[in-house]
Amino acid sequence: MSRLEPADEEAAARALREVAARAARRLAWIEWLIYVAAAVLAVVAGALVGVLGRPLGLPFRPTWMVASMLLFVVPAFLSYRSARRKERARRSRSSSNTDQSDG
Repeated sequence: MSRLEPADEEAAARALREVAARAARRLAWIEWLIYVAAAVLAVVAGALVGVLGRPLGLPFRPTWMVASMLLFVVPAFLSYRSARRKERARRSRSSSNTDQSDG
């Protein structure tokens, strides 16, 4: 294999950084889109809970607000906790691999 000239390597590295930056921006937009969609779904589901609570004598607005918050915050908390557990397990695995001696 032929070796690239330093100028060609630099151009290739620059192009790779641009592609990576573009991918990161797109992923950030997708992440925000998912957050907004989850918030909208939580509000709609909270409204449905509020409507269904009316025959039980529950006031619509407070029921809607509480249900929407619960439907958004509880899954977010569970997701965050799961991600933290996975990260902790990954770190403990990698630190246990580095602590092993060659014997």
